[in-house]
Amino acid sequence: MLCNRETKVRTQWLMRLLAGVAVAAVALGFTMLTAGVEAGEIITSGVAELTTVPDQATVIIGTQHTADTAVEAQAEVASRMQAVQAALKKAGIPENDIKTITFRVGPQYDWVDGQRVFRGYTVTHQLSVKLSDIELLGPLFDSVVAVGATNIDDVRFSTSKMSELQREALKLAVEDARERAAAMAAGAGLNELHIVRIQDNSARDSSIQPVLTYTATLARAESAATSVAPGQVMVRAVVTVHFEY
Repeated sequence: MLCNRETKVRTQWLMRLLAGVAVAAVALGFTMLTAGVEAGEIITSGVAELTTVPDQATVIIGTQHTADTAVEAQAEVASRMQAVQAALKKAGIPENDIKTITFRVGPQYDWVDGQRVFRGYTVTHQLSVKLSDIELLGPLFDSVVAVGATNIDDVRFSTSKMSELQREALKLAVEDARERAAAMAAGAGLNELHIVRIQDNSARDSSIQPVLTYTATLARAESAATSVAPGQVMVRAVVTVHFEY
């Protein structure tokens, strides 16, 4: 009798244990299933462009001369460049806004009837000049060409407010991405979106800069003063935004 009672107790205990294991297994399986489900995601891109009138410019001013010897060519270029630098100083350009970017000496050859003919030595000296007043560009071109500059190249316009414009463009680009995501969510019947990631895809230098090349030959052929139209510069921001719903 005692043996039957013990057997019954053990059987009930075992059934309870198995039932508990089964419940735990179901709970664990549900937890694993829900853990594997990720929140929904919408990814959009936003773009913004701002334009402004430039108030700064950088220009490359150079002189070049060819002579029978390198010494003669260098002496002529040195004389011209001294005059160019004096003209820049007279225009009120600070010395720290003027720097040499190229100084080159080399032989010059031409091909005649398949033969290489020596023509002398060419010396080139180029300066990079930054102007904080673009109204000086036209008069400056005329003055430096008059004293010996032979090339004015790569005139690039910019703005002193570039950082401010870049930050504002980024804000507008994020707003654009948010509006795109909201439209997509509305179409899908979704209500709330939360930003989980923002990536700036703008170029390091996002300004689009008009470039002007001015030649001394043209300047000497024209009697009128040089006029420069800088146009506008543009700042462009592009972002990618990840939204979660």
